Amino acid sequence: MVEKFEVDRYLGKWYEIARNPNWFQKGCVLSTATYSLGPDGDIMVRNECTRDNGQKNKVWQSSAIHYGQGIFEIKATWLGPFQWVVDLFRDTNPNYVVLNTDYDSFSIVGTPDHKYWWILSRQPTLPESMIDEIKALLVISGYRV
Repeated sequence: MVEKFEVDRYLGKWYEIARNPNWFQKGCVLSTATYSLGPDGDIMVRNECTRDNGQKNKVWQSSAIHYGQGIFEIKATWLGPFQWVVDLFRDTNPNYVVLNTDYDSFSIVGTPDHKYWWILSRQPTLPESMIDEIKALLVISGYRV
C-alpha cells in the first residue's frame, strides 16, 4: 500500500498497460490518464482513449482526494453539461484507489469492490516480467486477473 501518498509526484501522464475487461473502455486499444491540479485544488483527470477504429475520445473528470489507511483514494466525477445533476447526487465513496506506485515507472489502480483494475506506466510499455509481478500482487489483493 502507498503510505504518505505524494500527490505532486503522481501528477502527469500515465499510460494504461493492462486492465481487466470493462464495458466503459470497450474498443479502447490505447488509453492514458493525465492527472493535474485544478484551480480549486482538486485533482483533474483527463482520460483519453484511442479506439480500435482510430477514433479518439477524451473525458475530463474532477476528483476529490481521500486518504484512508495509507491509500490514495479518488472519487471521480464526470465533467460535462449536466455537471450540476452529478453534483446533486455525488457521494463521497471513492471510485478507485491507487493501490501501489513508485511514482516513476508504475501504478496499480483498482476499484474498492475489486471488480476492476488497471496497470499504469509512465512509459507506453513495461517489461513483461514486471507486468506478471504486478498481476500477482493484484491476485494477492483479491482482484481477478
